[in-house]
Amino acid sequence: MTDERGNDVVRVERAGHTLVVTLTREAKRNALSPAVTEGVDAAMNRLEDDPELWCAVLTG
Repeated sequence: MTDERGNDVVRVERAGHTLVVTLTREAKRNALSPAVTEGVDAAMNRLEDDPELWCAVLTG
């Protein structure tokens, strides 16, 4: 997910049965913003919809 400036603020990667969701908004100490909230929501929807994903790790 990207913010209004086109910066990547949430990176989502699959590692086997785990979804790794990384907040990449270091300049703002990973504070929530509309783009971050939208990115995390999309990642959680992906986790919920894919039966092959068993868990998620949220990191920053």
